[in-house]
Amino acid sequence: EELRTLTTQHQQLVADHTQLQAQKDELQAAQNTWQQAQDDMLARVNRAEQSKHELAVEFHALVETNSQLSAEAEQVAAERADQSALANNLQSLQASNAGYAAELDRLRAELAEQQHSATEAADPGLQAEVERLTECLAAAQDTQNNREVERRELSEQLSTLQSDNARLKSHLADRSELVQQLEREVQKMQQSNQQTLPDQAAAQHDDLQRRLLESERRVDTFKQHAQILEEKLSNQQHTFEEVERELVEIQDRYAQLNKRAEGEARQAREHQADLQLRLEQAQDGAQNYQQRNEALQQTVRSLENVVDKLQGTAGVAAAATDGGDDLTRSENDASANAQLTGDSQSELQKRLMILTQEAEDLRCQNQALAQALEVANRPEDDFTQIRGIGDKLADQIREAGYTTFQQIAELNDDMLSDSEHPLHSFRSRILRDEWIAQARGFAASD
Repeated sequence: EELRTLTTQHQQLVADHTQLQAQKDELQAAQNTWQQAQDDMLARVNRAEQSKHELAVEFHALVETNSQLSAEAEQVAAERADQSALANNLQSLQASNAGYAAELDRLRAELAEQQHSATEAADPGLQAEVERLTECLAAAQDTQNNREVERRELSEQLSTLQSDNARLKSHLADRSELVQQLEREVQKMQQSNQQTLPDQAAAQHDDLQRRLLESERRVDTFKQHAQILEEKLSNQQHTFEEVERELVEIQDRYAQLNKRAEGEARQAREHQADLQLRLEQAQDGAQNYQQRNEALQQTVRSLENVVDKLQGTAGVAAAATDGGDDLTRSENDASANAQLTGDSQSELQKRLMILTQEAEDLRCQNQALAQALEVANRPEDDFTQIRGIGDKLADQIREAGYTTFQQIAELNDDMLSDSEHPLHSFRSRILRDEWIAQARGFAASD
């Protein structure tokens, strides 16, 4: 019953602990919800700040793009100057090329004239001068060819520069239009931000500040409630530990009682085996005694027959003198045998009485053992029918070695007063709830 009470208290404490844990989880969930709302507000403020920062970054990017376009325009102007220089160089080369061509024509004419003169005069000096002029003419021709190649390269570079100039002009126009459009959008955004962002930011900041203060108050309240719950939980845990210690002590006591009951049951089994062995020995002795008794009775009957015969022939023995001595010896022997038989029979009678008493004692013990075996083999009675006995108490009584109503009915106050008795701890309840009388009624009905 004490174990049942402690188990009930333990279950109640576990239920209270579970309820407190659930309340703590609810408070934690509410705190997490408010924390999430606060984080959402802070995230919205951060997003607004990030949007503002992105607009500033985009504005700086536009300014940088404008600077890059200005640098590209300066580069285009420098390329235009380079193009003009190249054009001037090309014109110079063309003029120089024309001078070289005129000089080449003059040299060709002079060479032809000197060749004609040299042919007419056949002068070696003139011939050498003609060769020199021919070489000069070839060199001038090579120079002219080189200048022509340079002129062509310069013409190609000039064409490339002109196409690049046209492309850069187009790109610069597109960029200028894009810059103007971006400047207009930046102005619009600045005007819009100057009108709306301060008011919205201030309103959001005030709202977030208010909700943040409210969240902090709610969190403080939740913390106080959680602290109270923690104290209750600590107290419940302390009580739970005390109940567990008591439960462990009861289990130890139960284990000790169970161990003692097992030892007593083992001793009872050993005593029963010893009694059974003594009973078998007594039965064997009784059987041997019966056989010896029958043999002695047969000997006594034989001696009685001999005595009857001797008494019937006593008169004949008196007349027969020749056989008197023999008859006298026979009577003496018969008397001695009769006296010996009487003494043996008296001793045997005493031993028979002793063996009969032992056999009777063994028979009583055998009957007691048979009754005990019968009780042990009988099915267990339902002790919960007795008022004041529950399921667990019935299990404890069975573990103490009592399984039938008859065993409970045989109890008395003297037996229960013995501290070594298995049911000594239940004495007050047994007497108060009248278990013995109830068990007698159930045993009688069985």
